[in-house]
Amino acid sequence: MRLASLLLLFAVITPCVRAQMVGAQVVGGFFPAPAATTGSAIVTGTILCGDNSRPARFARVSLTPAATDDAAIQSRVDAMQKQREQARSSTGDSKLPPLTDQQLAMQRASLAQQINSSAQQSNSSIADLNGRYTITGVAPGAYYVRVKYAGYADALDQFSFDQITSTDAETIKRLTLSAPRIVIIGAEEQRADVRLERGAILTGRILFDDGAPAAGWTVSALPESSLHSSPGTVPAMLNLGSQTQPPQTDDLGNFRITGLAPGSYGVRAVFNAPFTMTANGRQGRMLSMTLYSGDTFHMGDATTYALTAGATRSDISITVPLNKIRSIRGSVVAKSDGRNPNQGTISIATKDDPSFHPYTNINADGSFQLDGIPDGTYNLVASGASIIETNTTKTADGSTRTLQQNTHRYGQGSVAVVVEEADVSGVTVVVPDANAPRAVAPTQ
Repeated sequence: MRLASLLLLFAVITPCVRAQMVGAQVVGGFFPAPAATTGSAIVTGTILCGDNSRPARFARVSLTPAATDDAAIQSRVDAMQKQREQARSSTGDSKLPPLTDQQLAMQRASLAQQINSSAQQSNSSIADLNGRYTITGVAPGAYYVRVKYAGYADALDQFSFDQITSTDAETIKRLTLSAPRIVIIGAEEQRADVRLERGAILTGRILFDDGAPAAGWTVSALPESSLHSSPGTVPAMLNLGSQTQPPQTDDLGNFRITGLAPGSYGVRAVFNAPFTMTANGRQGRMLSMTLYSGDTFHMGDATTYALTAGATRSDISITVPLNKIRSIRGSVVAKSDGRNPNQGTISIATKDDPSFHPYTNINADGSFQLDGIPDGTYNLVASGASIIETNTTKTADGSTRTLQQNTHRYGQGSVAVVVEEADVSGVTVVVPDANAPRAVAPTQ
């Protein structure tokens, strides 16, 4: 009885979220992220809607790790470093130098988010008709309870990944006032009840500069703290509000993002054209464009909008500036024999804005075309370049067997390109030789 009384002192009660913890400490302390995806602990609770006290039926509940698994991250970084060094040694390619400190920091940040995201997916559940949920097989570690429910705010949306995984006592205190924090030690059972609050709403319209609606663009909200991330921090992720799938603009270019937590947000709009197929079954040209509120292609320049709890902001207008974007056309050529690789990708890199990273594929004739590129100086990078040959044979039963073989692989190549008030054509990206060919699985 005395133990239960002491533990209840750690219960966190706020107007937005009420957490009841039995058997563990809620605030403070640092536990590393789970080393394995499963354990023996159980987390249960009830999810209620704050405005009507009714169950949040079929709400998605997950446990977000409150720390990063530094050992797992370093292990993966070491493995990538080793692979890079092996590729450099086998090709003698001077364009594959060791990663810089900034590049390593970005690698670690990206891996941290991937590992934590995987752990969150493993520790998730759907609330029943009474709003009750149960998550089993939870491994030791510290977690925040996260809830996605249509129209209601996810309390963690207002925090960046670095804040969620911070070990700073003040940051942990702020987070725990918004979302329940639990610490799993062994095979215990814990309870975390959550009371949801109505989320804010962002609505608006995306048009091309000639007035035509931009239909089919995927739209998301980005917290202001993510828009201005410095190199080495985790890149901004999609903020879907209470929606589990990214909203898209309709046939009139209209969009609506619901269930946002209080805070300031920018809007990101992405258009990915469907893949096309050529006559011989090869993938055709890819097209991808990313634009931010304020009609800018650069995340750090995005216009932000302040939202209070339950508020609606409906005056957002984004224009796709067709008169300010260009195309880059060219081809990829092998340094050794002048052949044109027919597989691989072309991407753009810029020191000023690592978030600006458009890409396309290398076509069957070795050509490429990048669209939607604003004026600027870029580094054009060819990666995964190779030559794929297709051979078709008849089998004993009369059927056709197709074997695709990678007959030649190439290293990474790059070239500087300046885009200024006009399309750029005739660009040549030279790639060095790589190691021996290997076969690709046959297709029917």
